[in-house]
Amino acid sequence: MLAWINELTDLPEWHRQIFDPDFTFKWKSEKIMTGGDVTRAMADWCVEEVQYYTHEYVDSTIIPALDGGVIKSDSSVDEVTHAGLMEAAAALRQREGFSKSSQVGEVDIVDPFLFPFAWETTYLLQNGWVPPSDCIVRCGDGAVAKMPPEEDCKEPDHGRYRNDMTYSRRFQWLPFDVKFDHSGSGASRVKSYINNLHPIDDSNLYRIIERLVDALIPLFNRTIIDLKAPGYQNQRIHLVEFGRDPFIKRDPTTFRPPEQRADGSVLDEHGRFQEYMFVDLKKEFWNTGLQIVLHLQDINLSPEHPEYEGQEWHVQGQTNERIAASASYIYSTANLSPSSPPTLSFRTPVFTEEAMAAKGAVFTPPYLPEIYGVKHGDPAIQNLGSVILREGRVVVWPNTFQTRLLPFSLADLARPGHCRILTLHLIDPNRRIMSTSLVPCQRRDWWASAIRRSVPSFWRLPHEIFANIIENVDDYPISMEEGLRMREEFHSEREEFRERHTRAMEEFEDWDFYGEPGTENDGDDARWRQSILSQNDEDADGTDEGRLIAFATWKLLEAPKTSDSDKGTPPPGMNHSLTTMIDDNLGDMRNRVSQGRKCFLLGNVVTFPNQRCRGAGTLFVTWPFEQADRDAIACYLDSEEGGEEMKLYESLGFVEVDEFHIDLRDCGLEGLYTHVAMVREPNRMAVAEGETVRGQVGVISARSQEKQ
Repeated sequence: MLAWINELTDLPEWHRQIFDPDFTFKWKSEKIMTGGDVTRAMADWCVEEVQYYTHEYVDSTIIPALDGGVIKSDSSVDEVTHAGLMEAAAALRQREGFSKSSQVGEVDIVDPFLFPFAWETTYLLQNGWVPPSDCIVRCGDGAVAKMPPEEDCKEPDHGRYRNDMTYSRRFQWLPFDVKFDHSGSGASRVKSYINNLHPIDDSNLYRIIERLVDALIPLFNRTIIDLKAPGYQNQRIHLVEFGRDPFIKRDPTTFRPPEQRADGSVLDEHGRFQEYMFVDLKKEFWNTGLQIVLHLQDINLSPEHPEYEGQEWHVQGQTNERIAASASYIYSTANLSPSSPPTLSFRTPVFTEEAMAAKGAVFTPPYLPEIYGVKHGDPAIQNLGSVILREGRVVVWPNTFQTRLLPFSLADLARPGHCRILTLHLIDPNRRIMSTSLVPCQRRDWWASAIRRSVPSFWRLPHEIFANIIENVDDYPISMEEGLRMREEFHSEREEFRERHTRAMEEFEDWDFYGEPGTENDGDDARWRQSILSQNDEDADGTDEGRLIAFATWKLLEAPKTSDSDKGTPPPGMNHSLTTMIDDNLGDMRNRVSQGRKCFLLGNVVTFPNQRCRGAGTLFVTWPFEQADRDAIACYLDSEEGGEEMKLYESLGFVEVDEFHIDLRDCGLEGLYTHVAMVREPNRMAVAEGETVRGQVGVISARSQEKQ
């Protein structure tokens, strides 16, 4: 559905065509006829959602491209700004000294890796502000920035994607500072020099960057809205919560705009829908301004090298660079194949604790491939989709995704072609970092040129003699040769970080839907899931929907103890220390209570929220009582103290017999956690010999419940 919506909004005049009945009928028919899991409701939803987007598009030219804040716009940048950028970039391109990437065809016209902030090298001001006009004059002011202690450069281990290189102890991109006229209601102004963009020679490009920032601020605002208020996003997949597990509706309902389905997070104190989250970077940060990193890149193809190989998956920057969002403006393309255009692809980790709605070790939902496109054995990563990068388009996304530029090629193999991209990386406005406002110019070539122009005794010297004098200057300012060496070191560090981050994501956890082949549980979970999904509704009529309303699991065990193999791996994002303590205490408590006896163990009992108080839970809890009484077997369960379900258990004859406590302060939390064991003793005390009952599952439907 994401791909369809993105496809629709890529069509010419889509905001008009989407209201054409003939067009929408033809489009929906084509999608439905593709087969698979495609339904008319899905196609209807996509059309209705795109129709809803036209209201925002007409007002702002902004188009939501993918979930999670990926935005596109084909008309945010006006023709005057576009023409000015083309001219200024062409002038830059004529100069020597811009950086060539390790990949054939990539050329960085303005490279954030060149002359970056470097600990133990860069001169840093402790206070004050360096305006663009003074950045060269004040070259060498300040003191050498001392490398921070190693313990200050480590990301706390929260149990997910551990990476010792989260922070760089050596380098950082240098952003420039932007402030706004008239307390945020006026135009953007670049208030410190742009790294590797000369403040005098390229002053015209500075004015163009200011206009681009003005044009892109609304897109950044829109992206941040999705981060701050996920309640505004359209929910195409609907889950019904029932106890520990969600249950998917296999077909979307009718599309409803946010104001009709808003939850409490986007309602005011009177319960009214807020038309929009008030995110305005200009007005919120007019006094402190924004920090932005500029990257101007060309990708050139030729008859000798007709294909671009694409990028590896990566996030933007490292943690010390605090990049919140990025905007790429594709200002020029030429002679590129329409069958494989430049395309930016997005992926994100699947937060399994949210997907599973897990509380402890519970069954994996059966619908993960449908929602996330993740197959059995794949890494827990969702490929969200791709956005075509065509000329004139701006794509904005939050730095919560890994992205990669996909391969593309020439259309006419006899002629050269190119894709030219200007990218602005927005630093988190709440977390300011070292910028060019505190780091005067580091480039020796800029400094030497300014000295030669301003000192008569220097500009009278022959060029060769002056160059020889400059070569004998000490280590600072930094020479181009040293700058390129630092650039390579910075690139190597960033590539190692990228590899570690990607490897941590891909190796963190695999989806395992059906149990490991050959293990004791091989196939049990699959049969359990299939029993839920295969409920027969062929006999349903107007009053009998045949829908699932509850289920439970009982097991007959030799002794209800927990072995290490039973514990499994806690879902990602959970407090591993707390989980381990609960597992250990739970096993000890079960052993104390069971004393080696057989017993029925209640694993799960779940009822849909809208089907409670109808007796389904009681039927499931009492399911083994007859056999337990006949064979003299106790029934055992354990539960967190204080839950509403304990009243039900007590009313059915369960008695609290043991408990354990955990001081949550030992796990970095607050409070006291208590877990209790409850037992229902049989009415007849006899030794039962019989076959072990494994994974007996009871499932009740609304139809059978009404008959009960």
